[in-house]
Formats: sequence, structure tokens, C-alpha cells
Amino acid sequence: MVNSPRRPPLRATLRELWAYRELVTEFTRRILMVRYKNSVLGLVWSLITPLVLIGVITLITKYFLGQPIPNYSAYIFPVMFAWTFSNNAIPDMCISLLENSLLIRRSYFPRELLPISALLAALFHFLIGLVLSLGYLMLLRIFPQQVGWSVLLVLLIIPCHLCLLLGLGLITAVLNVIYEDIRFLVSVGLQIMFYALPVMYPIERVAAVEGQPWLLPAYLANPFAGLLVLYQKAMLPPIQSAGHPALPFSWPLLGQTWLVSLLVLWFGLWYFNRLKYVAVERL
Repeated sequence: MVNSPRRPPLRATLRELWAYRELVTEFTRRILMVRYKNSVLGLVWSLITPLVLIGVITLITKYFLGQPIPNYSAYIFPVMFAWTFSNNAIPDMCISLLENSLLIRRSYFPRELLPISALLAALFHFLIGLVLSLGYLMLLRIFPQQVGWSVLLVLLIIPCHLCLLLGLGLITAVLNVIYEDIRFLVSVGLQIMFYALPVMYPIERVAAVEGQPWLLPAYLANPFAGLLVLYQKAMLPPIQSAGHPALPFSWPLLGQTWLVSLLVLWFGLWYFNRLKYVAVERL
């Protein structure tokens, strides 16, 4: 029971989330069990969609667009699974409060746990895809022959990715309770974002545009673009046949993406904490 009309400070909210950390595991387990309860293939379905997209994009770029990069499918693997992670996590977090409105009305727990659990369920699928990507690179003799242990850099990228997604998920989750149009805007925004990210084309294509020196920095100002580039550069050798010198792994880009992600996470926690009582009254 909250006896004060004032909202609890953000620090108190974080302490409460830590105290309820075991409930996050239970919520995440429930999400995974319900999702594949009556499914024959189960978790395999989480891999089928990105694998089909990888196959289609590879065929289009190789036979219709004349992409000169050998083993181009290898360059799509990590970025496609990273994008699928974002594309699944944000909508799931967006509707997490509305989907559990009955549970929220019946019992008390930190409402932030629901978006966090949705994010962790999506992370579970992403990690499976990441292992599959590494296996594919081993099959093509890219890892460890050409890349080596630079793949460990993904351990710095994944937490950054989680911070960005959680911040956005908290914002959209609380707004979607007040304005249910938000989930449709999120869906449209993610579809547009797909074509504005280096999934179907390497970042070297953007850097090769002549007479537009501002384009690459502006492009990488999008933290999602920065994340996909970082995944690709950490797990794959430089792209040599894209009409532009290969771009290496960028530590300044990693720092920039971390900064933006932490700011988004902080704002998401603050904004959710500010509106969560209003949102609960709407449920």
C-alpha cells in the first residue's frame, strides 16, 4: 500500500525490482511455456522466420542485385538474429501490461517485471540464434580461422542491446495502456526500421556514397544501426568487395551506442515510474 501521494523514487523502484528478481524467472518461464504449449516444433519456430529471411535475402542479393561478396549469407546471420530479437522483444513488451491486466488487478508486484520478463523470453531465442550463427561460421571456416576470439566482443554488445530494448519497452508498455494505438505505431515503425538498417546491405555501402560525408555518422546515430554493425564486425571478417574500404570494429561506435542505450534505459525507467499508477488505473 502506498500511503504517500508522491511516487517512490527511482532508487527505491530498483531496490524493489531486485527483491522480486525470482518472480522474473517465473514470469519468463511462463511466457515460454504458454507460447509453445501446443506446438509440435516448439522452439524451432523461433529460428524458422529469420532463417527463411536469410535465405530469401541471400537469393535476392546474389541473383538479382549482383552482390559480389562471397558467402554473403554469413554476413546476414548475426544481424538478422539481432534484428529479429529487437523486432520480437519491443512488441511483446509493448503489450505485456495489457495482456496481464487481470494479474495486475489481483496481486501486487513491481509492474516493471512484466516488460522485463518479455525481454528475457526474447533474449532466450536470440541466444539460440547466436549459437546457430556461430555454428554456421564454423561450417564456412570463418570462425576461428578468419575471425578468432574477437567474437567475445559480443559480450559487450548484448548488454548494450538489452539496455536499449528495455528502455524502449518500458516506454511503449506504459503508453500502450493509456493509448492503445501505440502498439500499431510500434509495428509500423519496426517495419520501416528494417529497411533503414544494414540488414540487406553492408554498412560499407552507406560509407561508399560519394559527396555525402555526413551520411555515415547520421546513419550510425541510430543505435539499432550501431548495434547491428557492431555484431557484424565482432563476428565476421572485414567485407572487401563492397566498393569501399572495409570498416573495422569501432570502439567509439561501441561507446556511442552504450551512451545512447543507457540514456534510453534511464528515461524508460523514469517515465514508467512516473506513469505506472495512472496506467494501472486504466486497466
